[in-house]
Amino acid sequence: MRKPKLTTGRKLRGAWSIPAKRAYFHQDGTFYEVPIRFSAALCDVNGFVLFDSLEKLESTEGVSVASKVNIPNGIFRIEGYQKSNLPIPN
Repeated sequence: MRKPKLTTGRKLRGAWSIPAKRAYFHQDGTFYEVPIRFSAALCDVNGFVLFDSLEKLESTEGVSVASKVNIPNGIFRIEGYQKSNLPIPN
């Protein structure tokens, strides 16, 4: 059985005032759609990391970009990760 969806990147971008054109959410911070517009934020339940280009995303250590973005160790380990103390919107 699938877990209920906690939130969306769009909702987090508004609630957390994330300065990005697009935001993507994965509760564990490990698996995302490949952003097609930048600047983009990858978010988990505790915070986010910003990328200003696909090239920057692809060159980030610990990030693999193919048909999806895979970050096995989680976005919280990426330099520039910004922790949020605000609640997650439904």
